[in-house]
Amino acid sequence: MFSQLTINTFEQATQRFTAAEAEALKDWHPFCNCLNPGGELECENCLYFHVLVQLIKEKLHPIPAEVFPVILPPEIKPPYSDEVKQQCVKLHTQGYSLERIQSLTGVTNCRRLREWIRQANHLDRLVEPTPELRQRCLNLHTDGMSASQIEDLTGVPTKIVNDWLKAAGLFKPRLFYSTAQKEQALALYRDGRDVGEIERLTGVSAQSLGSMANRANLTRPKRVKMGRPRIHPPETRQACQNLLREGKSAVQIEELLGVSASTIRNWKKQWVQAEQVLSPDNQPNNPDEGCEFI
Repeated sequence: MFSQLTINTFEQATQRFTAAEAEALKDWHPFCNCLNPGGELECENCLYFHVLVQLIKEKLHPIPAEVFPVILPPEIKPPYSDEVKQQCVKLHTQGYSLERIQSLTGVTNCRRLREWIRQANHLDRLVEPTPELRQRCLNLHTDGMSASQIEDLTGVPTKIVNDWLKAAGLFKPRLFYSTAQKEQALALYRDGRDVGEIERLTGVSAQSLGSMANRANLTRPKRVKMGRPRIHPPETRQACQNLLREGKSAVQIEELLGVSASTIRNWKKQWVQAEQVLSPDNQPNNPDEGCEFI
């Protein structure tokens, strides 16, 4: 038998939910044309009903994730069905962001989503090129990200990013190496030659050489430390810094460039300390500016 306290608690919870539902329904756009949200069998798999549930949670608690379970749809792997493609495009035409579409549908490949939207001629709604977004893209490029990486993160097409970089004088055309250059660079790499020396001899940048060696599954034996530590040229240090920005570990970079992992970790500490000195007030910083040790 329930106590009066328990009954009162349930009544209060019901009242709170009813009030939250009424408020959420004001902000909810029933694109599914449902007259009885939550009361039909189809609602269980309806993306728009899931949006309504999230709105109700937000009305009940300022940080829903702290008190309600987060149930994400299963991640969908390619090949994608036409139904999934049409669903994603339809959500975008209804004003849903790419991030929201990912969380609702389980399609996590942001680039593929943009491709579907472009094919459906909804490019004008893909991004709004505001000055703030433009500056963010320029800052990301300054921090070492490529145009394609910036597109993955922000949704701004690569062409627009490159146009902004050109206007700001930051665009660097992609270098194309001949087959002979690549073969010579990889041969020297196999022989254990220093990446800076290889760059001087072949013209292939240290960063490109690391990527080429990685694709070719080339590894070099770890160098035996003897005598005084080697002095690495600035090109090698810059290549290490670029690879760190790409998410490579010190051990992976050691295999690619032949620089010991401990040396790379020491350089990383120096770069971090330099950034802290150059940006004491949390202002935007560029680790490539004013760092004498690189």
